[in-house]
Amino acid sequence: MLKECIEIIENSLEYDELEKICRILYGLYDPFLLDLKIWSIIEDSLPSETYNKIKHYKNTLVGHSIINELVIKYFPGEITIKYNFIKNYLKRINEISTFELNVGSSRLDIGRINGKSIAYEIKTELDSLDKLEKQLNDYSKVFEYIYVIIHPCHYKKTIEVIPSHCGIITYNLSKDNCKFHFKKKAEKNKVICSREQLTTLTKKELDWALKQFGEINFPKERIPKEEFILGKYSQSKINTLFKRVLKKRYNAKWEYLCDNFAKIMPVDIHSFFSTQADPYWVYYKNSSIV
Repeated sequence: MLKECIEIIENSLEYDELEKICRILYGLYDPFLLDLKIWSIIEDSLPSETYNKIKHYKNTLVGHSIINELVIKYFPGEITIKYNFIKNYLKRINEISTFELNVGSSRLDIGRINGKSIAYEIKTELDSLDKLEKQLNDYSKVFEYIYVIIHPCHYKKTIEVIPSHCGIITYNLSKDNCKFHFKKKAEKNKVICSREQLTTLTKKELDWALKQFGEINFPKERIPKEEFILGKYSQSKINTLFKRVLKKRYNAKWEYLCDNFAKIMPVDIHSFFSTQADPYWVYYKNSSIV
């Protein structure tokens, strides 16, 4: 039924119309809205002639599925690239990934910990590169390997502005798939700052890490605690601590996302990663189908 519904919409609109509508849908969409509200968004966003052709699906399809299918096919934004990229790294042994991690004054799109720490910043054709140098400098203070995932239109400028240790991955997106190509391999980062790594962790996480290292007597306040760690442990030890803490922080959320990935709609992966909500209740509670 979903395939039929999407085909009706696709056959009713030109490609550029679909792209424009999908940007609107993405801007208005929230997976935690009730199905009735989701269908109202669909009705308001589609031309009335097109909506009238699909409104009879209201009793058999949740609106979430329609928006997700359209957005992932026709909206060339960050969430589309993030979904297609991260699905290649599910259920790997001793590995976690996370999203939107605060690093300095930047927010990292994707972070992976698999023995190494790897940062990925996504720049789509809809994005500018104005903040890229600042973002990469922030990530370089705490992560071992840094990649920029870019639309090919940004390749020339990206090569000019990125630090030499950063890698580049380009992507080719169509409505049917997204293919990634490693254009420049990242080199191990040699400018990691132990102090910045500690700043990324919470006070409780620092306590946990110190206990894991067998420490019993250490300062209670945050700043003295950081100074204690910096004065006693090497950069290598602190880097190991940083990776172990991030892995512990996000392990349950990542396992949940991997276990439920097939039930979670593409646009919603970050929302479910953050909340660990039950997909059934999010998508079907109070919908017309139940």
